[in-house]
Amino acid sequence: MCSLRHDPLLVFSDRVDVLAESLRSQIEDGSLEPGAKLPSEREIAERYRLSRNTVREALRELEAVGLVHRRHGSGTYVSEEPFLAFTSSLTGGAGTGDSMNHVMDLRLVIEPGIAKRAAIRAKGQVSKLRSLLDSATEEAARQKPSNTALRKLDVEFHAELARLSRNPLLSELLAMSNDLMAPSRADEFLTLERVRSSVTWHRRILEAVMERDGDAAFNAMEEHLIDIKGHTEKRKAGPVPRLDKPDDPQEHSAPGS
Repeated sequence: MCSLRHDPLLVFSDRVDVLAESLRSQIEDGSLEPGAKLPSEREIAERYRLSRNTVREALRELEAVGLVHRRHGSGTYVSEEPFLAFTSSLTGGAGTGDSMNHVMDLRLVIEPGIAKRAAIRAKGQVSKLRSLLDSATEEAARQKPSNTALRKLDVEFHAELARLSRNPLLSELLAMSNDLMAPSRADEFLTLERVRSSVTWHRRILEAVMERDGDAAFNAMEEHLIDIKGHTEKRKAGPVPRLDKPDDPQEHSAPGS
């Protein structure tokens, strides 16, 4: 039987969502291996100092997204083939024009709502969002920005918003769409204009979350995603300057606020 890491965050509110997220992250990083049997609900409850009802509900959330499955009379196990087959069927067409349009449409459906929920539910816990934005601003201001670093910071910013929504199902949907959107974050699409624009929109989203303004966060995310789609489609009209091959060295000034 596998072991579970204790997470001190579980002493705070939203225990179900925090426990579900903790278990999900352990499944994704391999600490809880495919096919492994989880400790019993009673053992998890004792280890995390939670009620069994809280543990049961967290496991239901994980089961709903295919990360675990229950065997009557035996216990709860980390899933293997069912979840992998499901995600593979979704990601199989990644990179095609239609697929990218479909994923952008999916993001427009779910991410504004994620931003709105994050603004309402974050409860001031925005230090990581602020840190990610500061790092992206600093990286974009370098003479030779790292595409790899900027991609990572962008994905992490959106993932942190999903975490702050306190809904692991939304985090899973976003993770799937991020896998599909990888081609749109290729070097050829990372123009300085797009990076500057993304940093500006991320700043507006952060401000809305800090002010707990759900509607402002929703609108800022929606406009951000529409802007991303526009920058990606611009490439069809012809070559555009990339971060690593600017037309004008002066273009590497810091993104405007």
